[in-house]
Amino acid sequence: MFFNPSYDAELTPYLGLLLDGKVHSFSLRVADGISFWLVDANLHLWLDAGSEEVLAGIAFSSPEFSLERELKFAGLDGKFQIEAERETKIYGWGSSTAGNFTTSVSQKLKFKNSIKFKNNGTRKLVKQKVKDKIEVRIESGTGHRILHTKTKRTYPLKITTETLPGGNNTYSMIARVTNSVKEKKTVGRAKSTLENSQKSSG
Repeated sequence: MFFNPSYDAELTPYLGLLLDGKVHSFSLRVADGISFWLVDANLHLWLDAGSEEVLAGIAFSSPEFSLERELKFAGLDGKFQIEAERETKIYGWGSSTAGNFTTSVSQKLKFKNSIKFKNNGTRKLVKQKVKDKIEVRIESGTGHRILHTKTKRTYPLKITTETLPGGNNTYSMIARVTNSVKEKKTVGRAKSTLENSQKSSG
């Protein structure tokens, strides 16, 4: 069994957009992917019981991700390749009974995927690598650091499939899959690492 850890998306910087008395909805989707993708989430809220109103503001930089595609084919053999990169920075301030605080979240994401077709299209090789770096800082109104976390993750993936002829107008397909998640996380002075991998064939 392949264990995939849950991921945290820090929404605190967005309080300046959410505290307007209107109804808001959150959604998750796979960018530049198929429209149907099963993703679920849990929303964790902390309420300020000692205040009737929490004031907040936001400033952010979230450019469209850069995307490059390459295609080279001769007959049934060739290569697809796609590379994407995105870097976002979000800053939000809030005022509550606990004091004034500023939360900043920065994320850098790199994605690379290639698919090669060989032997007249009967052999396929997929290689993919995703790198993700997230940093969260929470500071008080006086500039005192309350929390600082860094998370680095990589997701290497390799798939090979080969179609071989069999008898009586049949064929067999051999597939091998290797994937893993590697994570290094720092919360204050505490550090943790996680590595989980899966190798399978059939």
